[in-house]
Amino acid sequence: MTCNFDGSAPPGSRSLHASVPAGGEITAHWSNNFTFRKGLPFYCDPAQEERVCPPGYVCDFRCLYHHWYHDQGPLFAYLASCGDDCGSFDPSSEKVWFKIAESGLQPGATISGQGNPDEIKYSWKQGELTGATEKDKVGWSFKIPPGLKKGKYLLRVEILSLQLWPPQFYPECAQIEVTGEGGNAPAEHELVAFPGAYSYDDPGISVSGKMWTPASQGGVHDVKNYTMPGPPVWTG
Repeated sequence: MTCNFDGSAPPGSRSLHASVPAGGEITAHWSNNFTFRKGLPFYCDPAQEERVCPPGYVCDFRCLYHHWYHDQGPLFAYLASCGDDCGSFDPSSEKVWFKIAESGLQPGATISGQGNPDEIKYSWKQGELTGATEKDKVGWSFKIPPGLKKGKYLLRVEILSLQLWPPQFYPECAQIEVTGEGGNAPAEHELVAFPGAYSYDDPGISVSGKMWTPASQGGVHDVKNYTMPGPPVWTG
């Protein structure tokens, strides 16, 4: 059901397809629950009573804990039809993906989050994934298009972090089976490929790393509009 689990699919997961009705809601959660291992010295398990830095590493014990750690950038959700079984489906480089949901800059907020009105806690929905409070641990919820044709699909839920250059993409995926009586599917021109759906020149991506520089100096620190990357949302 996940695609970044220790670098490989969990045992037995290739045959799993979570059932979701067309028009139903999905909630995506992110977590950092790695223990120490080669190449990842900055993750730790806060449940451990004694944490020892491995030999040869410099450790920061301000753990990332079990939640997302950044707060600037949009969220996306895509689907790709798998045919009979997602376990043997290879979507690489093919135009098979269509966007079903996105969350961008909150109304009235600045891209950097600086200078926001008091009632705006986060400029981006991404900020609510950080787990700073119990309310913030709800994840990101979106709906499957109500008219989508039933069948098996690969779901791609993605975070784009805009804090640095180059921009950082964090996709996760799951196998789902859409049920219901819908019969709609996106047209060929509405499908995109990964890689290929985005470009560094896209307005919503080229701003990455510029949020600490004022607009008067070529940055986006105080800018209150944002262009979402990728195709339009397909609503079914």
